[in-house]
Amino acid sequence: MDTAVSSIAGMSTLNLVILCTTAIGSLIVLAFALSKAGFVQIGSLTVRKDHEGHTTMHNMDKEIADADSLLLAKLRQMTGALRKRIVNMLGVYPACAMTKRALASSLRFPLYESIGNNHYTRELMSDRYYEYRKRMLDSLEDEYMDVLLSISDSQGCPTVNGLPSWDTIKDSVQEFLDRWLLEVVIAVRDCCALKVTVYEKYLEFFTASKDEYRVGITNACITKNRRYITELEDRTSQLRMLLDQRKD
Repeated sequence: MDTAVSSIAGMSTLNLVILCTTAIGSLIVLAFALSKAGFVQIGSLTVRKDHEGHTTMHNMDKEIADADSLLLAKLRQMTGALRKRIVNMLGVYPACAMTKRALASSLRFPLYESIGNNHYTRELMSDRYYEYRKRMLDSLEDEYMDVLLSISDSQGCPTVNGLPSWDTIKDSVQEFLDRWLLEVVIAVRDCCALKVTVYEKYLEFFTASKDEYRVGITNACITKNRRYITELEDRTSQLRMLLDQRKD
C-alpha cells in the first residue's frame, strides 16, 4: 500500500516537473516569437516595437522643435535690443528723435524678416553666406533710403537734412550688421550643439532596441548638426577677426 502511494506521488512529481518545464519552454518560445514579430514587453503590456519606436521618435522630435523655438525667441529678443545700438549709431547726426526712432524700427525689419524665414543652417554655410550678407545689406540700404524719402516729404522733422547719405553711413551699418550676424552665428551654433545632445540621448534607446531604421536617421541628424557646428565655429572666428580689424 505504501509502495503504491509512493509510486503515485513520484509520478505526480514527475508530471509536475514536466508540466512546469513545458510551460517555461512555451513562454520562451512565445517570447522569441513575439520578438521576431516585432513585439517588446513594457511592464505588463506587450506592444509592437515599431509603436514604441514611433512614440520615442515623437518625443525626440518634440525636444528638437523646442530647441528651435528657444532659438527663435532668443533671436527676436536679441534683434529687439538693437534699437539702442542703432540710435547710438545715428547719435552724431543732427536728426530729430522721430527720425532716429523711425530708422531704428526700419533697419530692424529685414533682420526680423530673416528670423521669420528661419533658414540659418543654410544661409550661414560657406556656399551661401556672402550672398546672404550682401542681400541683407541691400535690404538695409532700401529701408534707410525709404525712411529718408518719406520723412523728407513731411513737415514734422526739419532736421532730416542732417542725416548722412547712404554712402556716408554704409560702413557703420555694415559693422552693425556684422555684429548682429556674429550673435546669430553663436546662437545657431549653440542650438545645433543642443540638438546633438538630444539626438545622442535618443540614439542610445534606438541602439538598445535594435531599431536600425531610427538609428540611421538619428546618426544622420547628428552628423549634419556636427557639420553645421564646424562651419559656424569657422564663421565665428572670421567675423570676430573682421570686427577686430575695424577697430584698428
